[in-house]
Amino acid sequence: MSITEIVFPANNNYRYYNMHYRYVMNSIASAEIECVLNNTVKQIGATAFEIFVDGQLVLIDFSDFPEVLPNCGDYPYYFKFHFSEDKHEQLDNVFPFAPISFDDWNQYVHLKGEICYSANNDTILNNQRPYAGARERRKKVQHMLTSHCRNNVDTSITSQESFWWKINNCLVSVCVPGARNDMLDRGQFQYMAFGCCTISPKLLTILPYYEKLVPGVHYIQCDDNYSDLIDKIEWCKENREACVKIGKNAKHLFKETSTPEQLWGIINETLICATRSVY
Repeated sequence: MSITEIVFPANNNYRYYNMHYRYVMNSIASAEIECVLNNTVKQIGATAFEIFVDGQLVLIDFSDFPEVLPNCGDYPYYFKFHFSEDKHEQLDNVFPFAPISFDDWNQYVHLKGEICYSANNDTILNNQRPYAGARERRKKVQHMLTSHCRNNVDTSITSQESFWWKINNCLVSVCVPGARNDMLDRGQFQYMAFGCCTISPKLLTILPYYEKLVPGVHYIQCDDNYSDLIDKIEWCKENREACVKIGKNAKHLFKETSTPEQLWGIINETLICATRSVY
C-alpha cells in the first residue's frame, strides 16, 4: 500500500517556505502523491512544520542543528533532516529524512545520465560562497587552495546547472559545510548524487534507512581544521580510479536513500510498521 494524499501547510509568509518547504513539496509531487495545501496545518517553531500523511500526523524538522523540539514527544512520527547517531537514535519517534538536495527533480533525472565524473584533470572545485557561520572556514579553505593549486583551482560562482557540469572536468570537489562543520551541505549532496568525489570533514548526517556516509567509501574525509587538505588532494592525483569509485558509491547511496520515491517509501513503511505494532 502506498501513500495517496499528503496535507501540507499553505504559505502563510513562513520564512523558509521557498526553500525547505518547497523541497519537501516538490519531492511529494515527484513521487506522484497528491498534495493538498491547507491553512490549518502549521509551522512549529522556526524550523519545523506539520503534515498529514493519509491522515496521520507527521512532523518535518529541517533545522541544521541537532536539537529536537521541546515537545518532540508529542509527535509519533518526527522526521529530521540532519539526523545523527549520537543525538537521535535513542529517540524512538525520531527518524532520518534526507536534507535538501534538488528543487527540480526533472533536472536531476535528466542530468544524472549526462554528467559523468572521471577525475580527468587536476582542477580542484570549491564553488561555495563564504557567508554566515561558514564564512571564516570557507575563506580559509579558498586561501589554502588558491595558494597551493594556483591555476588549478576553480572558486567561481556560476549558475546552478553550470555548477553541476563542472563535475565532468575536475579532479575532486572540496566542500566546506555550512552552519555546522560536520553536516551534509546541499552542494556536496548534489555532487554525490551526480557521482563526484568530494572532500570534507567527517559528516555526521545519517540518511534514510539509517545509512551512514562512510569516509573512504562515499567521500574523502579531511581534518576538521582542514590541516591535511592539501595532502588529501595530492592523494587524489595519485589515486584517480579510487576517486571515481568513491563518486560511484556516493551516487548509488543517494539513489537508494534520497530520491522522492525512496523518501516517501520509507515514510510509508514507517507509518505502516508503527500501525501494525499497535495490534
